[in-house]
Amino acid sequence: MGLTTYETFAEERRSINEARLWSDSENSKLSKLAVDKFGTTSNPKHVTWVLPNGECIDGSGRKLGNSYPDPNTRYVDHREISSIIYDDDDNELISVNPEPDMYTCLDNGWVRMSFPYGFDMGAKLTDEQTTVITQLMVKAKAINHDDLMVTIFNNGKTVDHIEAKYVDSLLDKIDSHFGE
Repeated sequence: MGLTTYETFAEERRSINEARLWSDSENSKLSKLAVDKFGTTSNPKHVTWVLPNGECIDGSGRKLGNSYPDPNTRYVDHREISSIIYDDDDNELISVNPEPDMYTCLDNGWVRMSFPYGFDMGAKLTDEQTTVITQLMVKAKAINHDDLMVTIFNNGKTVDHIEAKYVDSLLDKIDSHFGE
């Protein structure tokens, strides 16, 4: 007896979820492509992603040639990260499986910023990310006096939502979530 449509879908979904992680070299190459395409920033209002090496991807649009009127506004959406699959320097498509989308980036250790409210993540923070994110959260608390928030994703699904009033408390809760 053959598989039902649902069983076929479930089997395909399982194989997709198992293949969501990139190799270290793929992650490094995609990180470099993101930096090359969007640039980096130290302005917390422009940060879209914090890479595993601690670099902050610039969402201002400046590197894309956009000259927008408000320097305090982010004009690039997080989902535009999927455009890094095209290597402008080599004029070719990058072959990685899976292709970078917002949730795959989270699963592979990239941290999505929503300044000043919080961030999304899908893997344990690197030491470099912890340093940068601590600085960003301190700046966020100066603007937004509400609790800091983190949403933890796995395979594109929300698995936890963490809130804390203080940066150290939030980092402790994140470490606890990932078994530290």
